[in-house]
Amino acid sequence: MDQHYRASLAILTLFTATTLLGQGGQTCATATPVGAGTYLAQQNAGNGYEANACFANGTENANWYAYTAPFTGHVIVTSCDVPENWIGVETRVSILVGSCGALQCIGSGEDDCWGGPVSFTASYVAFPVVAGVTYYIQWDDSWYMSYFYWKLVECAGSGQGTTYVDADNNGQYDAGEPDKAVLLQVEPGNDFFWAEGDYTRCTAAGSYTITVPDPPPHHVMTTTSQSFTITEPDQVVSGLDFGFWPIPGIHDGEVHGFYNWAWIGQNRSMHCYVRNIGTEPMTPTLTLTLDPLQSYVSSNQPPTSVNGQVITWELPTMMPGEHRTVGLVQHTSLAAVPYEPITTLFQLTLAETDVDVTNNHAQYTVPAKVGCDPNDKQVDRTTLTPDEVADQQPLLYTIRFQNTGNAPAVNVVVVDTLDTDLDLGTLEMIGATHDYVFNLTNGVATWSFPNIMLPDSTTDLAGSQGSFAYRVAPKSSLVLGTELNNRADIYFDFNEAVLTNTTSTVVAIPSAMAERERGGLRVYPTIGTGELTLRWMRDDLADARLTVTDAAGRVVHATSLRNLSDHAPVTLGLEHLSAGSYVLRVEARAGGAQARFVIQR
Repeated sequence: MDQHYRASLAILTLFTATTLLGQGGQTCATATPVGAGTYLAQQNAGNGYEANACFANGTENANWYAYTAPFTGHVIVTSCDVPENWIGVETRVSILVGSCGALQCIGSGEDDCWGGPVSFTASYVAFPVVAGVTYYIQWDDSWYMSYFYWKLVECAGSGQGTTYVDADNNGQYDAGEPDKAVLLQVEPGNDFFWAEGDYTRCTAAGSYTITVPDPPPHHVMTTTSQSFTITEPDQVVSGLDFGFWPIPGIHDGEVHGFYNWAWIGQNRSMHCYVRNIGTEPMTPTLTLTLDPLQSYVSSNQPPTSVNGQVITWELPTMMPGEHRTVGLVQHTSLAAVPYEPITTLFQLTLAETDVDVTNNHAQYTVPAKVGCDPNDKQVDRTTLTPDEVADQQPLLYTIRFQNTGNAPAVNVVVVDTLDTDLDLGTLEMIGATHDYVFNLTNGVATWSFPNIMLPDSTTDLAGSQGSFAYRVAPKSSLVLGTELNNRADIYFDFNEAVLTNTTSTVVAIPSAMAERERGGLRVYPTIGTGELTLRWMRDDLADARLTVTDAAGRVVHATSLRNLSDHAPVTLGLEHLSAGSYVLRVEARAGGAQARFVIQR
């Protein structure tokens, strides 16, 4: 079977989709009328093998649709970027015009896609239309007989531009200037899309304004917005460029570390992302300090030194915009108690003077567990206060995936339908373990890892795992009780989606806020399932002892805390405790405090 890939120029569509669950007609004469929207092509529809003007080998089990154009312009027909589809969907599409029995082929698509929620075996075709003319759309699943979804997008015209690094600060794009990856917002419609270099924005007739809702740090924009109007069929408005001039002389490094559980008695991988968000090359050194209950096993980059729990990497010089992933395998001791907090520290230092050292360190505390799901999603905050919402404090999401099959995964795709209470204009990628293609359309974020060749876990445990992280802020208008829920779907090659857990963050006023004046300990949520977040609101509290007692005064949980502070919260997993009322106490030489909480089932 021939494989054809769509050109790299992204065609990003703006439309309101309506999902219609009626299947196509079985023949040209009984073709189902359609307009703009999303449709379901049923399995084994059609009248069997049939000659086709677009494909010499004919079609089989075809679904027929009839589209009468209400305007003159372009139409896009695709099964590529349809989130409802499964990863291995195999389709062909023919676009025909004329009368049944004497149709002419004006376009076709097969194996056209990458960067959407499904594999390259899906189909895409764009073709010109004339008002009043009927076009026949024939979907064919002869290679793999299964149902699938497809959509039709009406495109009266389009705006085109380039997002680029304005290296010479002359306010215009010059040949050879690098692409710049940014999120763009279109109004009206409050719609977002990801652009990196050349982009084309397909629209209905009307006037639109494109802006950059969250400009990259340490850059000056050549323009703050671009407006265009579509009034004529097939009109193309070009020159909608956004340049970003890097302010010279700025060194700024950022570090994030990610892993979600410590597996008692087992090896477990974690990933650390280092980014150069400055405008000059930086010379970074990464230091990782493991919990006393952890030990170093290996890493994807040889460390400069290993001194007990402290591992150091002197990393190569990183250019502006570059990110680097350090993967580490650690072992958690059998002496760890289930749900005991395990703390790991990440520290980044630069040979140069860093303009912002607040993003140079990270502390992650995770519970020790006897087992875990290798494909999951986590969020760093389970509670947001109204003040944090008003300040749009970002939520940090991490998605992990692992190939637990018995052969390498050639392609991996992750689809995440973002909560509508999130401000998509603030979305920012933090890093990923593997090269990816990112797409954001109509609130659906897709990370495609083409040709990742992810080994299976029985062959290469560390290599079988991947992860990526992004952050996005809540909308500032959220009220008390609002819940932000998210789940991701992970596709390994042609297998059905692996569904992650659902993360949840609620806007609430933690009742333990009053503890600030009575010792400095803040525990929240005070009523919940037992997953708690601890903050120390005064100077850092080091080497503290934590105990939890039940209503009868019995100690039901005890552990040590290496460091507790406001900027480094600790997550405590007590979901294993029975429903009831408990008292949590923190004691150290520098002071102590207590707080009550309730577990409900």
